[in-house]
Amino acid sequence: MRRAAVQFAAAHNVEDPPINALRLALAEAVNNTVVHAYAGGGQVGSVTVAVDVEFGDREVCIRVTDHGRGMGPRVDSPGLGLGLPLMSTLADTVNVRAPAASCGTEVAMSFKLGADDALG
Repeated sequence: MRRAAVQFAAAHNVEDPPINALRLALAEAVNNTVVHAYAGGGQVGSVTVAVDVEFGDREVCIRVTDHGRGMGPRVDSPGLGLGLPLMSTLADTVNVRAPAASCGTEVAMSFKLGADDALG
């Protein structure tokens, strides 16, 4: 998934540094889904990754959506608690919400493009 998203961005002439930040943030978002969304209950589910290039706003937007148990405070979390702060550092915006189906989690991130990114 990460490779496909990066190839999509590169095909639209998105260069460094946004593409490296995008690569790491996307890996973290997908990893969070693997570790948290379906953990504990033997539940199996899907993960959707969507990549959009917003030409007018000069940004790349990525959405990672799962249909797992959703987010909530957990003292038994198997993670280190660094994923969302890392994504927030790498991306220009990060929004986390429950998708319309009211189960699971959607993480939306945007990465502003520099003047040298041709978008074409």
